[in-house]
Amino acid sequence: DPPSGESMIYVAMSHDFADSGTSYAASSGTESAVSISTDRCQSWDQIGLIDTRLLKIKDFALSPNYASDETILILTRQVQDSLWKTTDGGNSWIRIYKASMDPPSTLDYVEISANNNIYLAGTYTSAARDKPAIWKSDDNGKYFVKIPGSTNFDYKDIKVDRWAISEDEDIFTASFDG
Repeated sequence: DPPSGESMIYVAMSHDFADSGTSYAASSGTESAVSISTDRCQSWDQIGLIDTRLLKIKDFALSPNYASDETILILTRQVQDSLWKTTDGGNSWIRIYKASMDPPSTLDYVEISANNNIYLAGTYTSAARDKPAIWKSDDNGKYFVKIPGSTNFDYKDIKVDRWAISEDEDIFTASFDG
């Protein structure tokens, strides 16, 4: 994904870009921010001056290794859902993900596994209707991949209402359909 913001994106490469792959971007407009990429501009994290408004905290997750890594994730709702991360116990935050997946998505839950993989549960739009899904990132939130068949049983879509992830990364979900 490109840096967030709707217009005028300025990019600067670090002096050691050839070795580090680090670059910075500044954008303007809705959802603008100062962003950093450490993978040769393949993905971007918003690190400051983020032009967003938090309407709701939807979910949060503490790392199973919080005592040593001080990692917390918070899933928020504003214009789009965003995932925020701290690795210093909440003193500073970066936005590691904005729900602009293709197709568009709404996120409801976040969890961190014992192996530090990040899981998201929510819905995505397919054929003009919302379909439940679970996504996984094994690279600290740089990229998320939808887990195929994770919420579809006997041709019925099952929305995730509660969930748990075991140390072996087995996913247990609960749902209520009325």
